[in-house]
Amino acid sequence: MAIPEESLYPDTDRLVSTSKKFYPISIPVSHWQLRHYISSPEPDRLYYASGREVFCLQPSTKKRKHVASLPFEARCTASGYGWICVGGEDEGHFAAIKTGALGWGEDGETSRSADVKVDRIGVEIVNSISIHRIQDEDAHLDDIVAVLTNNDKT
Repeated sequence: MAIPEESLYPDTDRLVSTSKKFYPISIPVSHWQLRHYISSPEPDRLYYASGREVFCLQPSTKKRKHVASLPFEARCTASGYGWICVGGEDEGHFAAIKTGALGWGEDGETSRSADVKVDRIGVEIVNSISIHRIQDEDAHLDDIVAVLTNNDKT
């Protein structure tokens, strides 16, 4: 049985949106390798770090909301499962921001401020972060964890 040639080369037109939007925001890149400053864990939400500030952009309304101010410059971000995590360049700085309290009203404004926890994980730059949900019904386990990589030598 032969495979039709069109199935070997699927349509790629749907991979890229034809409508373009521009949002004049500043995201400084201060490290030549680390450039993961934007994440979108759910439809219509873009979280990003700019210097010491964390923002949420809601593309459908074109509204931007300040989420949190950090005591360090961001070098990487990740978001998912109701959390935004931000890593810093020096001294293992790490912030976990709970997004569940950030309810958006009809006017695009958030109803509460974010719950931010800042900690130090190691002593070097935090290179990357990923957020995972770990579930095991038999062990009654349902946790959200952030996995970090850094330059520490352990």
